[in-house]
Parts: sequence; structure tokens; C-alpha cells
Amino acid sequence: MKVLLIIPAYNEEKNIERVVDHLIDCFPQYDYLVVNDGSKDNTEAICEKRGYHLLSLPVNLGLAGAFQAGLKYADRQGYDYALQFDADGQHLPECIAPMLEEAQKGYDIVVGSRFVTKKKPFTLRMVGSHLISFAMRLTTGKRVKDPTSGMRMFGKRLNLRYTLLWLLSAFVLLILAILPGIITEVAHLVGIASPVNTVFVLEGLFVLFILLSLTSIVSGLNRKIYRLTQYEALLEGRVRELEKKLNLEGKEQLFPLDKTAGKDYTDKVSQ
Repeated sequence: MKVLLIIPAYNEEKNIERVVDHLIDCFPQYDYLVVNDGSKDNTEAICEKRGYHLLSLPVNLGLAGAFQAGLKYADRQGYDYALQFDADGQHLPECIAPMLEEAQKGYDIVVGSRFVTKKKPFTLRMVGSHLISFAMRLTTGKRVKDPTSGMRMFGKRLNLRYTLLWLLSAFVLLILAILPGIITEVAHLVGIASPVNTVFVLEGLFVLFILLSLTSIVSGLNRKIYRLTQYEALLEGRVRELEKKLNLEGKEQLFPLDKTAGKDYTDKVSQ
């Protein structure tokens, strides 16, 4: 059973050695990957000097983008489970084993909760946590006590299930497009009357479609930037592995990467 601990790190030069060394010394049964999220301090240099398993993003993508890059690495390397692990030492590695035990029971996501044995403090942030927990229970029927926890384990089957869900949705939409009469029949069965001003409704739907299309285009460009950034980091990690195999440490890189190019491109798009 292969488990990868993904450690997103942004400006963690003060903590990264302590966290990773503790994992290496006390929990060698788990593989780890430090994802340097475009840090401006010495995080990347420290990881390279200590020989840590490192994936370095040329620009800052935020916690979600860094973890997503780690998930892509885990998927490519054939890991069964991936766990998000904080670089500042907040997460306890002793909790990994019980989380893995629960995941092996068939759960796709296991969340490490801070409030299993104690109540949440009454703060504005915890009020939001209560609301999120209520919404999740209302929509999924599952009770999650700590939905904002950063220590989460994901199973490999999760990607497959989401892919099948999207394929099923696309198939249903295709059937409705080919046989539009189905919608009318369903409307009659449930007692929904057809709108009187059909032209007005169609115009509104057309405007909504245009707005959604523009939103989709912008989101698509943003996703492309994310994928390019993550792919560059994955490619650089692969080049490092090849350099080590060819005993080229300390020599000129095989494929030097211009890390300023991604930043300039990102700045132009954001403007």
C-alpha cells in the first residue's frame, strides 16, 4: 500500500527541516514530497541542500494549486493514497496510521478532525465551520466535524468516480439534446406548465449562456496557467532525477528552466 505525504511549503525555511527530518527519522514507512509553492525565502535551497524529495513550482499557486500538483505527481507515480501534510508542523504524523486504516475500509476521503474529543471554540471562524458542516450533512448525509481541517487523505478511486460522474452527466445531456420531447413529457408528469412568454425565456437563457461561456473561457485560461506551472515543476523534478542517475550533480543542468517566464506571464494575465 503506497502512501504519499504531500507537503505544500510557502516560505517555510524556519520549519521545513524540522518537519521533514522528523518524518524521515520516525516515520520512514511513508513517502513524502515537498511542494515548494514559489517561496521567496530559502525553502527551496534548504530542500535541495538536504536532498529532500522536492517538487518546485516556479510561481505561487496557493495551497490548493500546490496540493493539486502533488496529487498529479502521486497519480503518475501510482500511489494508492495521498495525504496533505502541513509544512509548519501543525499536523501530527501519529494520526496518519488511523486515517489510513479508515481509508482502507473503503472511504475515498478521510479528514483528520481536531474536534472528535473536544468541542469547537465559539469564534467567528468556528461559526463558519458549523455552517459548512451543516451544509455537508444536508447534501451528503455525512457528519464531518472539522470540514476546514487541512489534514486530509484522498484515495486513488476518487478521480475515477468523478470521471464516471461527468461522463454520465454528459450522456444524459446528449440524450436530452437528441430527444427534447422528454423534457416536455417530464414537465407534464410533474405538473409544470410551459412558460407563456417563450421568446423572453429563450432570450434570457441565451444571455445566460453567453455569460457562462465567457466565465468558462476565463476559468479555462486560469486552469491552463495552473497546469503549465504544475507541469513545469513535474518536468523539473524529472530532470533532477535523470541528472542524479547520470551523476551530473553540481554540473550545469541539462535543461535550465527560466522561472521568471511563468511569473511574467501570470502577471500579464492577472492584469
